[in-house]
Amino acid sequence: MTESPAPRKSRVVKWLLIGCGGLVLLMLLCMGGCFGLAYWAWQSMSGEVTPVAASYLKGQTDVTDEIGDIVQVTPIFLGSIVSKTGNTGVARLNCEVRGSKGAAKVTVWLQRSGGAWEAVGAEGHLAPSATSTSKRFKVGVEVEMPRSRGWDD
Repeated sequence: MTESPAPRKSRVVKWLLIGCGGLVLLMLLCMGGCFGLAYWAWQSMSGEVTPVAASYLKGQTDVTDEIGDIVQVTPIFLGSIVSKTGNTGVARLNCEVRGSKGAAKVTVWLQRSGGAWEAVGAEGHLAPSATSTSKRFKVGVEVEMPRSRGWDD
């Protein structure tokens, strides 16, 4: 008597796992690419306005009297807008400012004319310290940001 060959195992499970794993990997690559593109766009835009905002804040005595010499200006992604068209544009940069005596959360408004950014105003909230209470300040003017085109436009 000859033995019958063993029944073939189904390869469906193997290909199902490979297919699902491949889709998950592709999805992760796409998400990473989108995140990387957004991060690159943010860095290139904020990189233009952050030095201008920092030098503007260093010249404001309301800020430097409270937090001392400005050591670091770190842009914050949430709430910041940079809108430019050709040589013109407006920006609202939210940033955290650290000084030798304290820190503050600041919004700086900038305008672009002739290809050069210029800070025109700032508003902030000085963090409370051991020697002072929380304090708000506003210098210069606020820039009107362009409206987004939503469903009601």
